[in-house]
Amino acid sequence: MTETLEKKILIVDGNQKNREKVIKVLDKLKYNSTNGYKIEEVDEGSFAVKMAKNVEYHLIIMAWVMKEMNGIQATEKIRKFDTETPIVIMSPGKDPLGVSTIGANAHVNKNYLGDELPLVLQKIYQNKNN
Repeated sequence: MTETLEKKILIVDGNQKNREKVIKVLDKLKYNSTNGYKIEEVDEGSFAVKMAKNVEYHLIIMAWVMKEMNGIQATEKIRKFDTETPIVIMSPGKDPLGVSTIGANAHVNKNYLGDELPLVLQKIYQNKNN
């Protein structure tokens, strides 16, 4: 029996409905179990930091605003021990800070997730392959 290596994607958002939206978009893009991906979810930035220390992720998609530790703080902490995993920050508007200044690879507007996430992922993985 051949063991398959799943590529893990972490979705971090305090709102379950937002996580479900991300999963739907990822599924349309073929980032699903059929194609070797495993989606994991957490609702808080501090959990994302703990998980990223213990698991190698293919991608992290994280909300900007969360209660305990927001996406900015979590990204900064993750970048202290992982500079390779692509991190995409989501917010309900434009990127007010410039997410690259905190170590994230890209920003997407939650209101246009279905339009923006495919383009952002294409750009991230094109750059990684070059």
